[in-house]
Amino acid sequence: GLSIHDKLSYPSFVVPSITPTTYVTSSTSYNWANLPAAPLSITTAPGVNLHFSNCTLPEGVIYCQGDISLYNCSVSCDIYCDGTVSISNYTNLDGTIYSRGIVNITNSSIDGNIYSDSTVAFNNGTLSASVYADGAITMTGAISTGNLYSSDPITIANSTVQEGIIYSSTKLLLGGTSETNMTAALFSGGDIEFMGDTNVSGAMVA
Repeated sequence: GLSIHDKLSYPSFVVPSITPTTYVTSSTSYNWANLPAAPLSITTAPGVNLHFSNCTLPEGVIYCQGDISLYNCSVSCDIYCDGTVSISNYTNLDGTIYSRGIVNITNSSIDGNIYSDSTVAFNNGTLSASVYADGAITMTGAISTGNLYSSDPITIANSTVQEGIIYSSTKLLLGGTSETNMTAALFSGGDIEFMGDTNVSGAMVA
């Protein structure tokens, strides 16, 4: 069986099998005034980007074959994305994100799971779900009660991680310029490196 030192790989998503009620052929911006009716069933042509701002995305499925951005939105649908996912400006995510590209999160609340084939950067905000990444995870200035899993290094700085499991099959880097508090269980297939002011009261296995 696998040991803590074996590098895990998180498989990419399978393209969702949906019959789209909205097929988007050019990059499009949506807000509360022009959002398609619920339940959402949106698919784009290859390379087409979607931007959502200042709106509520109800239950449903979005498959974006370009980049997608969510700005000041409340999101209940599941999102599949071939490119980069950007989540910002107090977006509240309850749906699940599946991304083949980078996921960038800023000043948002994440209550749905995130799966990425690439890196995940979490700057400020809250996390109460799980993040699975095949690239590095960076968390700065956040409050987390969720879980982080990565095959590459995980860096947590200036944050409070109150519960959950933090697992990297490569390395954990903890601490920053201000206090980082950890009560989660920490697992690393390599080193656990303390870079600054860090308090750990959970289990550590390396």
